[in-house]
Amino acid sequence: MDYRLNVPPYCEFPNQIAEIRAALDFLTRNATMYNLDMQHVILIGESSGAQLAMLAAASFAANVTLGHIPNHRFLDQFPKVAGVIGMYGPYQVDQFATQFNQLHIIPKFLETGSAIAFEGIMLQGNRPDSAPSLVKQANPATYFTPSTPPTLLIAGTKDHVVPYLQSLKLAEDYYRLVGKKPTTLIIPNADHGPSDYNTSAIYYEKLAFINEHIKAV
Repeated sequence: MDYRLNVPPYCEFPNQIAEIRAALDFLTRNATMYNLDMQHVILIGESSGAQLAMLAAASFAANVTLGHIPNHRFLDQFPKVAGVIGMYGPYQVDQFATQFNQLHIIPKFLETGSAIAFEGIMLQGNRPDSAPSLVKQANPATYFTPSTPPTLLIAGTKDHVVPYLQSLKLAEDYYRLVGKKPTTLIIPNADHGPSDYNTSAIYYEKLAFINEHIKAV
């Protein structure tokens, strides 16, 4: 599914989560028409899509509403998500500079950590280190509960856009707050973007995860 980018006034983060909910609601209303099993949905996202997939899965499971769509009526119940796959996503968006320094990686975008960086734009034009409440809202771990769906996290050690430590930290928080370990794949020398992840090995890891968490109809 697609989502609007961060353009005010109605597309500002986290309204994208409301759009994901609306899309899943539409599929639920029309499940018979499209022959869908909406009890076994897996959300998959890459980069910012990974953050949104994780936020949606965690907040839906916690019955927390994020974002809104003017004049739209959602279904009474939150969508059911059976599992989520997050690939090289940004999760702790105030930690980019610290983590890049720790990894001795020069970020692709030199404005990283500033108000004009992509993470600053997401935080309503604020420097990530100056907006702790917005940073917390953008972190999927904020909504982790024992009901959070099974999770597969994938990231690469040479990522110059989002440090792979973001995924490792989210995995730690998942284990602490959900009470079980997520599946975590750290790919040596992989950078940001799909090209380094379009391999048979990663494909079968994702397929195995999906098959494990979807029951045959």
